[in-house]
Amino acid sequence: MEDHLKFSKWLLNELDDRKMSQSDLSRIAGVTRATINGVVSGRRQPGAHLLAAISKALLIPLEDLYQKAGILPAKQNENFDRLNLLYSKLTDRERLDVLDYINYRLEKQDKGKREANLGIFNGVEEVKPCE
Repeated sequence: MEDHLKFSKWLLNELDDRKMSQSDLSRIAGVTRATINGVVSGRRQPGAHLLAAISKALLIPLEDLYQKAGILPAKQNENFDRLNLLYSKLTDRERLDVLDYINYRLEKQDKGKREANLGIFNGVEEVKPCE
């Protein structure tokens, strides 16, 4: 799906979540209803001026709208950002413990995949027929 169509769908959902009409947004943003309708319907791509107006009207950071419109690359996963923040607050020893735990989980996950491919369940090997 093209970025402006994704933005159209996002904006329509955002208005619905906020119980706002296109007319409400156009009035608050200081643009015509036809402009908002053009974006929502996918006939019009939002430009910098319109994104700035929508940003102010919806109280959403402009950078977020640029990402939603496909002008800027999407943010990294929010969980990744949170993990980074939490990790930065740990001591060096605690960081090593976290890395050890992650390695343990990945090894366990990898072992499970290998065993599934070999047909080993509960310590008993299942013989798979040759095709």
